Amino acid sequence: MEDRTPPTGEASAPQESAQLLDKVLASRHFANARRLSDFLRFVARKTAAGEAAQITEYLIALEVYGRRPDYDPKVDCIVTVEAGRLRAKLRDYYESEGREDPVRLALPPGGYVPVFEAAPPVAAEAPAAAARRTPLRWLVAASLAACATMAGLLPLVRHGGNSRRSIAVLPFANLSGPSGKDYFSDGLTEQITNELGRSGKLQVAARSSAQQFKDGGDDVRQIGEKLHVDTVLKGSVQFAGNRIHVTARLYETHGGGQFWSKELSRPASDVLALQDEISASIARALQLGYASAGTRRAAPGWTTSSEALDLYLQARYLFNSREPKNVRKSLQLYEAALQRDPRFALAHAGLADDYVVLGANEEQEYAQMISLAKQAVERALAIEPNLPDALMTRAAIGDPDFAALERSFRAALAANPSNATGHHWFGLNLLAVGRFAEAEAEIRQAQILDPLSLHVGADLGTVYYYSGRYQEALEQARKILALDPHQFRGLLLLAQGYEALGRYAEAAAVLENLAHVYAVSGKAGQARKLIDALVRMAKTQHVSPHQIAFIQVGLGEKSAALALLEMSFEQHVAPLAFLKVDPRWEPLREDPRFQQLLRALDLQN
Repeated sequence: MEDRTPPTGEASAPQESAQLLDKVLASRHFANARRLSDFLRFVARKTAAGEAAQITEYLIALEVYGRRPDYDPKVDCIVTVEAGRLRAKLRDYYESEGREDPVRLALPPGGYVPVFEAAPPVAAEAPAAAARRTPLRWLVAASLAACATMAGLLPLVRHGGNSRRSIAVLPFANLSGPSGKDYFSDGLTEQITNELGRSGKLQVAARSSAQQFKDGGDDVRQIGEKLHVDTVLKGSVQFAGNRIHVTARLYETHGGGQFWSKELSRPASDVLALQDEISASIARALQLGYASAGTRRAAPGWTTSSEALDLYLQARYLFNSREPKNVRKSLQLYEAALQRDPRFALAHAGLADDYVVLGANEEQEYAQMISLAKQAVERALAIEPNLPDALMTRAAIGDPDFAALERSFRAALAANPSNATGHHWFGLNLLAVGRFAEAEAEIRQAQILDPLSLHVGADLGTVYYYSGRYQEALEQARKILALDPHQFRGLLLLAQGYEALGRYAEAAAVLENLAHVYAVSGKAGQARKLIDALVRMAKTQHVSPHQIAFIQVGLGEKSAALALLEMSFEQHVAPLAFLKVDPRWEPLREDPRFQQLLRALDLQN
């Protein structure tokens, strides 16, 4: 690629170029990115010295990444992968810290010679950032950013002989007309769900599964079968002037009959008492032994400010969509609620969740967002030490020491035993360290609570796969695909199961271009073509080095695979969480570099 001379008005002088480079490298975006800083510094200084023509992939590999003279870019694509990372890092810098810089340093796609360009005019509103790779802590932080269910489908698990009563709280209908009050009815539904769940006396279906029946038109017997609950709560909310009218009805799901109902009317400012009375009334109807609403302790973490509560419910409603623009609005609403009541613990916990989602989706710089999330969680727990929402978020983003992480999850689940997400996340962490039986038990419990969840059903199959139960993994994959023949995670699990059993032709028939299958089945030529395609793609967009490492280990190129795994570690690539248990890494297990990675990930023991 030819070197470009900056247009008039740009930083063409070497001194100015050096100052711009130093400013970028001193930013917080590059402060902890040593390898990318070395890459950028090397190519920028070469260009400033008039040696742009010498900049090649081979030279960068030797001078920046310490590769030997026999370096082959077709086998080791570190430079193209890192160049993609560098372009993304520069883009992130100029979207935040460097937003006001009049001249920008760029690495154009397809080459390694940097250029200086005038900053584009600032638009009135920047378009939403494209989806990018997701760095995360043990997979669970990013789970906050995703919602996926199998609406309208039968559950992947049948209701067993659980002795606890079980209930699904369906979304309360908003009868007030405009959808502007949906946030209130949805918020009331969520808080009643949480209040019943934390009692430990009821098995409460997860909100994400119950949400699939928002229109309320399904027969309660079918709802009971799909959510494997014996009781369903339906309700409605209507605003009339400054008062709120709420109707709640309980149905038993075996015959479909209604056996309890209650109507309540309260001032709009008395929402907390309304929610508490509904929960207490339901508990009495189900003979759970609750104290009366007037004498028992209110649900933890709430506020006495009606203004703060209304802002909180609006924020939660927006957060539940997981759309980045809504999460950013949610952040503002939580902050507004905390201005009204700084001791509103649930609003602090909500802030933490927002920060995690923004960081996991790379809407903001990940490390900074997690730091802010931890601060918000600690503020919530300082006010309410047993707040389930804050305990769960702390477990997801907390101490990298596994023993401490396990204690955090157990504390969160003790505070709310019906938290399906908590059981799911804890199960994934147990799976990562090879505690297969415990992982299966937690994920099965999550599936009981959230039977329509796509992620939970697939992750049960993942437990089978990583624990060497390949036939059971195939059976679980077929269950998922029977419900949705095009579901990618089901297809992937099916292909992985076939591959593990040596049934390579069947694996390749399930998913075309499954490169690791080509590599281990003797089709090295096809595998290398896919490596070449990924290398070309990496010149214009991010390609996870983890993907290419899978192919290379299948080809027996251990050193190259390890180099890419080390790069993946630097990038916080999510699937590294399962490095210890994924059977495809078996050829690398005894290598000291692999063992070092396990230690760095706190997975070795």
